[in-house]
Amino acid sequence: MFEVFYFRNQDIGHVWKTSSHLVFYSNNNVSLPLLTEAFSELAFCSINQIHSTKWVDASNRPTEADAHFSSQIGQALLIKTADCLPIMMTTNQMAIAIHAGWRGLAHGILMEVRRLKIDPSQASVFIGPHIGKKSFEVGQEVVEAFAPWIDSYSLDPQLAFSHHARPEKAYLDLGYLASGQLQHLGFKAINCLPIDTFTSKSHHSYRRDGAQSGRQLSFVARIG
Repeated sequence: MFEVFYFRNQDIGHVWKTSSHLVFYSNNNVSLPLLTEAFSELAFCSINQIHSTKWVDASNRPTEADAHFSSQIGQALLIKTADCLPIMMTTNQMAIAIHAGWRGLAHGILMEVRRLKIDPSQASVFIGPHIGKKSFEVGQEVVEAFAPWIDSYSLDPQLAFSHHARPEKAYLDLGYLASGQLQHLGFKAINCLPIDTFTSKSHHSYRRDGAQSGRQLSFVARIG
């Protein structure tokens, strides 16, 4: 289960640790230098996120992509988010880190995991802090972008979207849509850290703070 992680007597986020993997989701008290000091045993690897569906092997860096994976022990795969979904996956032999906003989900970034040929029934998935359904107002173009997924995967539109006072708007549940896609792929162990970045004063939110918003730093690493 997720536990609050303290460094220098300060809460800097949440951690999920097993004998083989470490998953970390930061709050807004974290910079990259502090993170590398707090987890000095790990080698951090980042990607230039571009809201795409591109996956890359973490050994091919630096590069533009929105998901990276590694089988190397001690390599921490970093993702930066302010409202989007930071999704981590672990298997016996691999760690995977994914940045997924609504565009990435609608364009099928999670479907790309199939090319790694992992067994989803033997994998664990972790969904970190992201903008919540009650906070994420979207237009009809976003609703329409997810219509094929709702129809094809038998997702509940009432759970995916909530009514808005303005008919041209709706509220979107990114976590539900991501979980639905993952379940369709066969993933069963899906663990969610239910923090709404928009309403949490301890987290960055681009929707709330605009261009001045910082970014949460999240990572997954094989440790054994």
